[in-house]
Amino acid sequence: MVDSRPVEAAGSTPLERLATAHIFRPDRHEGAIAGASAGGIAALVGISLLVRGAFRGVTFATFGGDVLGLALVFLGVQCLYWAYAIYNLRYVVDDDSLTIAWGLTRVLIPVDQIQRIVLGQKYGEPRVRGVSWPGCHVGRARVGRLGEVLFYSAHHSAADLVYVSTADTTFGLSLGDPRGLARAVQVAQQGVRDTSGPAIASYRLVPELGILRDRNALLLAGVALLAFLLTAGYVYARFQALPLALPLDYPPSAGPQRIGERAELLRLPLTALAWLAVGYALAAWARPRLRTVCYSLLAGTIFVECLYAVAALAAAH
Repeated sequence: MVDSRPVEAAGSTPLERLATAHIFRPDRHEGAIAGASAGGIAALVGISLLVRGAFRGVTFATFGGDVLGLALVFLGVQCLYWAYAIYNLRYVVDDDSLTIAWGLTRVLIPVDQIQRIVLGQKYGEPRVRGVSWPGCHVGRARVGRLGEVLFYSAHHSAADLVYVSTADTTFGLSLGDPRGLARAVQVAQQGVRDTSGPAIASYRLVPELGILRDRNALLLAGVALLAFLLTAGYVYARFQALPLALPLDYPPSAGPQRIGERAELLRLPLTALAWLAVGYALAAWARPRLRTVCYSLLAGTIFVECLYAVAALAAAH
C-alpha cells in the first residue's frame, strides 16, 4: 500500500492532485536573469541589423550584415529559451519517480532505481560541458569517484550540489534542502513494489534533436551551409556590377540564350536557402530513426547546394 502522507520538507511545495508529490526548486533567478539579458541584447541587435539590411541595396556588406543578424537572432532566441528553462527548473518527487523538469524536457527517474543521494561539496567544483554560465549548468562533467555526471543544476558552488546515483547514470542537482529530497525519495521507495526501468527523458512539443550531438552530422550540415553562403555571397557581391538586363545561363536550356532582369539572380540564394532548410529538417527527423538515412540526406543537401553555387558562379560571372 502506498504511503499517502505528505513529506514536510522545507522549501518544497505540494504538487496538486498528488498527495505524496513535492516540488523542490533551486535558487535559479541569477542564471535566468543572466541568460535573458544576454539573449535579449543579442536578439535586439540581430533584428536591428536585419531591419537595416532591408533598406539597403543588394551588396556584399548587406549580405554580411544579414548573416550576422540572423545568427544573433538565433543565438538570442536560444539564450532566451535557456533562461526560461533554468527559471522553470524543478525536481518533483511523487509516488514512484523523481522528475527533473527543465524547459520542455522531463527526465523521469524511477525511485526504486535510486541507489544513493550524496552531497556534492566534497567532490569539488565540476566543469560542466554544455549550457553553462553562473547560475545555469546543464550538460555533462566528470566528477571524482562518481564518473560521468549529467547536470540539471543552478548551482553557484559545489556546496549547492547534490548527486543522485542510479545503476546507469548519476545526476547533478542543486537545491537548498537535500535532506528533504532524500526523505521524500525514501518515503516513495517504501511504497514501490515493482522494479522499474532506467531513467527516461521525454520532450514536450518538440522531439529530441540528437543531431546536434552528432559530430558527423554537424560536419555535413556545416559543409552544406558553406556551399549556401558561397552561393548567396557571390550573388550579392556581384549584383551591383551587373547590367540591369543580362543573359542568364541558369537554368540551362537547349534553345537560345535567355535574357532576363538582374533581379532574377536573387532567386538563386532564396531557393538554395529553401533547399537547405528542407534538407536540415528531413535529416533531423531521420536521425533518431536511421542514422545512415540522416547522413545520406545531408550529403544530398551538400550536392544540391553545390549545384546552386555553380549556377551562381555561371550566372553572375
